[in-house]
Amino acid sequence: MNIKKYISLILIWLNFFYYLNAQTEIVGHEKYKLYEQFLYIDNLDQRLIPKIINEKYYSNFKTSDFKVVSQVIDTFLQKREIFTISKKAKVGYLFINKCIMDKIASLNCDWDKIELVYVYNNRIVMTKNDVTKILNIKKKKVELSLILQDEQLGILFIYLFDKSL
Repeated sequence: MNIKKYISLILIWLNFFYYLNAQTEIVGHEKYKLYEQFLYIDNLDQRLIPKIINEKYYSNFKTSDFKVVSQVIDTFLQKREIFTISKKAKVGYLFINKCIMDKIASLNCDWDKIELVYVYNNRIVMTKNDVTKILNIKKKKVELSLILQDEQLGILFIYLFDKSL
């Protein structure tokens, strides 16, 4: 019998008769499935992404359009944080979202009850064209002038200006 055939038969036999899954054999791995999971897309918590950006940008994405940057598992607080970046996100958009998350963290408010509204050059972002402008804005050309919170409505207004105009 040829040595290649012999090795192939051994590998097929091993794969067929033995179920190998390395992660399930790690003691304690199953407890991480019970942890509270938070997903950050383009430096913004998934719960905070405005509806207009979800509809006009993220709704057409596949899982292959995202790149997992890092994952943090906090065993003390029992939470898992997954940080992803979409392939089309530019540095300016990522910078804006990072600033928003920093501001929200300093406000100590309930993230489930906040809605974000982007105001770009004194216009509320409402169209696909507006969303495209925000996504493609360059970090050097964006001025994040103000982040205002309306506590009664639960809205956080993000005022952006394009310096190149």
